[in-house]
This record gives sequence, structure tokens and C-alpha cells, in this order.
Amino acid sequence: MKTLALAAEHSALVVSDIHLDAQSPALTQLFISWLKAQLFSGPGQPDWLILLGDIFDAWVGDDLLDAAEHPQAEPARALIAVLERAHAVGVHIGILGGNRDFLLGGAFAARAHADLLPEPFVMEHPALGRVVVCHGDALCTDDANYQRFRELVRSPQWQKTFLAKPLAERLSEAQAMRAQSEQYKASASMDIMDINPAAAQALLEKAQADVLLHGHTHRPGCSLLPKGKPRWVSTDWHAGKTPRGGGLLINSQGMTPLNL
Repeated sequence: MKTLALAAEHSALVVSDIHLDAQSPALTQLFISWLKAQLFSGPGQPDWLILLGDIFDAWVGDDLLDAAEHPQAEPARALIAVLERAHAVGVHIGILGGNRDFLLGGAFAARAHADLLPEPFVMEHPALGRVVVCHGDALCTDDANYQRFRELVRSPQWQKTFLAKPLAERLSEAQAMRAQSEQYKASASMDIMDINPAAAQALLEKAQADVLLHGHTHRPGCSLLPKGKPRWVSTDWHAGKTPRGGGLLINSQGMTPLNL
């Protein structure tokens, strides 16, 4: 399992589940403004920025970046501009695909000056020990329907076939899949869409880790796994009358939520 080792004086900002989309310009503005403040204002610039999946509400292939006239590319270009600036001032960037943007690939990472991180991976920090990090959807093992879908779309053959289709067709299919997902979530039990504690404990033990960190569930906070080790969940993002968002900062103080 890949290990990212941070020295005691180093820090990492972890953000997930922003769900950037051209149909939500207010969300893009909210997130970009917050991210700039965290990366470029004040004395607390992190050494690492980890984008932990579902950065985009849907990602249908890196060639979207070359569709200059397509509005769906606008949030990506806005984010890449910030990541280019972050790279220029010495911030290391890591990206992990989520259940909405698992097709993020090398071309996007190259433009963002980012490393594509495997799932799961381990982050080591003296203040926390070994932290096993994942998006989180693979741990929702009680949701058998979703796990079958996940296995299908993560297969190389499905991805090769999907990416060979015209961009417009892929965007249309992604929209249909999002609609089906929302309909499914409205009827499914909330419990099966959370992680399975036994699966989480098994991952922790496999990684010989002290902490589990993930996103995906939109249930931010810290709780304990069956054998007492902490599980941290990063927050999701929403714009509107009651904005929600933020991230988790890992540094010499441990793990600290940074909310809007």
C-alpha cells in the first residue's frame, strides 16, 4: 500500500465531495474562494493538498478539458488555475478519484501538477501515526446494488468502451446516471449508504493504521471504529442560504476540521 510520509513540521489539507458542476456556479465560486484563502493567505499554507474524490459531480474523461466551448469544463479550468498557482508556491497536490469522478486521469493530473493517488493509501504523520485514506464508497458494503455498479464501472473494459463514445453522449449518460443515483438514494435505507464498520476495521488492520480518513458519506465528523480507533469523515459542500463546506487539516496538532 502506497505510503505518503510527512515530517512533524509538515501539514496536509484534505478536501472531498465538492461536486463541482457548471450548473452550480455559486458552489464553484464558494469553493475556489475558500481554497485560495487556505493556500495563499496567512501563515498556515499546507505542504500538501489532498483532493479526496468527488471533486466534480461527474467526470466523463480528461478530453473535457479540451472542449473550450463546453460549460462543463469551466469548473475544472477554474480549479486547475488555483492548483497551478499552488504548485508554483511549493504545495504538493494529490488527487484520488471518487464515485463521481473515478475517470480522472493522467491528462488532468498533469495540467493540475498533481499526483494521482491509489485507493487506499497511507499517510504517516508523527502527530497521528498511520492514517489509511480512501474515498469511502468501497467501504459501503451493505449497499450490494451500488457495489455491483461500482465493480462494473471500475472495470477496464467498461471504461474503454465509455471513453470511446463522443463527449456529448458521455455527458448525456452521466446526467442519466446522476438522476438514477438520486432516485435510488431517495428510496434506499440511509444505513446501507454509510460504511460498514467491519469493512472499515478490516481495512484499518490491513494497513496497520491508527486512523481511518474518508469522505463520500456526507456525514462529517469523528467517531470510533469497533476496536476504538478513530474514523474521520471529511465534509461535503453545498452553496445556498446555508453554505456547508471545509476540509480537514493534518499537522502537529493532529486532525482539525476547517469549516466555512
